Amino acid sequence: MPANARSIELIRQQEQGVTVYDGGPSRNRQLDKEMFALLETRLGGTAQVRMYARMRGASFSFLEADWVASSVGVHYVHYNAGAARLWAWTKLSTIEPRRNAARLHFPSGRVLDLGMNRYAAHSLAEIAARTIPAVNRNDD
Repeated sequence: MPANARSIELIRQQEQGVTVYDGGPSRNRQLDKEMFALLETRLGGTAQVRMYARMRGASFSFLEADWVASSVGVHYVHYNAGAARLWAWTKLSTIEPRRNAARLHFPSGRVLDLGMNRYAAHSLAEIAARTIPAVNRNDD
């Protein structure tokens, strides 16, 4: 399943001249909670977040997200909220496909799992293998 067209449009608005390689539905509870907390702070509470979601034509599950791989990096896009988080290719060491996720590895040793189906995880890992700079990889 491809990324939502609104996710791709949001990425292209934020990063001029970006090339989108692939994308699809994703889930990370921690990132979703952080986005919800940010919206609560900005909008003034849970009721305002619900109203904002309805105004955007979404149900309360409006914090649905996509992963998008682009020429710049990996994006986690909350398309209904109009927000995206970027991990630049230069800040990643590898991406490991898992059964129900893609595990992003950072040079610092930190890892982050983005939930997605295994085919999407393999696609993202293949893109990363071609795109992550060799100096960042842990090819021991």
